[in-house]
Amino acid sequence: MIYTQFPITGPLRRHLIMMEWIIIFLAFELAVIFLIKYKESLKTIKNPQELSYAILFFSYSLQWIWFIISDYYAPDSGTRTLFLILGYYSLIIGAAIFIFIMETYNIFFKKYFFSSIFLITIIIFTIFTIIDIKYAQPLSVITFPVFVVFFVTYIIGLSRRSSVKGHVILNFIKLILGFVLVGIGYLLTTDFIILNYGLEFRLWGDFIQIISVFFIYYLFSTLPPLSEFDWYEKIDSVFVVDPSGLCFFQKSFQGNGKNLEQSLRVAGLTGIEMILEQITYDKGISVIKKQNFTIIIYPSTRLIGMIFCTQELNSLKELLKSFITRVEAVYASLLSEWKGDLRIFEPIDLICMEIFKKL
Repeated sequence: MIYTQFPITGPLRRHLIMMEWIIIFLAFELAVIFLIKYKESLKTIKNPQELSYAILFFSYSLQWIWFIISDYYAPDSGTRTLFLILGYYSLIIGAAIFIFIMETYNIFFKKYFFSSIFLITIIIFTIFTIIDIKYAQPLSVITFPVFVVFFVTYIIGLSRRSSVKGHVILNFIKLILGFVLVGIGYLLTTDFIILNYGLEFRLWGDFIQIISVFFIYYLFSTLPPLSEFDWYEKIDSVFVVDPSGLCFFQKSFQGNGKNLEQSLRVAGLTGIEMILEQITYDKGISVIKKQNFTIIIYPSTRLIGMIFCTQELNSLKELLKSFITRVEAVYASLLSEWKGDLRIFEPIDLICMEIFKKL
């Protein structure tokens, strides 16, 4: 067991520096990947979740740069503590921005609930650091429980909003596990651990973080784009029509139903066949893209479902297919003997509310 003082010296120094630069590189690479995804999303509609992840991983990478300077190159304890504080603030501020961006577009309990709590913990950390700098290290962990609770709440909310359950939810559970492992690896690199148990624990902590970041990258590559989970904000109206263009049901989600309903009536006058000629087919799902909106169409045996939305999402395709399949199953016997009474389709609203429910 190799005990240490700072700056770190000895046979493990080189290996530790190399592994911690790998952590910096991997976290920075993840930040760049999310930043590229965010820029690509701007071509259709802005998805701030990608940007928030980029900031979070960049701040984690920056924190480790400060830690390397403080633990391997700082000439005295005062200088080392200063660099450590810069590292703590790098990650804390990144985490605060991450939470704030997420809460700008998602409400958890109440607007900016977690952002407010996180800000209070930052203020407490700052006050005690100003009073006595020796409190900086032990108090740097006070923001960690708040972030963990927020992140778990956020992931649960994402999994509930997913249009495809099963393996997606399992991957979300694995994602939480990945971040937990990063936290465990990080704790093994703290002063308390290495001063009491040796540098071998810091080496293991670095190794766990490297494996965990790879694991997180793999999981994000298997998940749908984060914009898929904001489908409710992208959907405008849902229609159920018959092949002749007669509208059985219409529901507006964003308050723009009048314009879209008028558009549908014009489409009905020109014939549903002309619409279907303009689309591309993807396993029964049809898509019409206009300048300001997109129409997703799912033709079933007796009914045709349409979604007017601002972005083509696989989530909306899956939800539309489930909706029309359910409606047709309920009205199968009635459709074959329908006499023209539209009132019998009023209960479709209950099915629509269940399928397109915002969670």
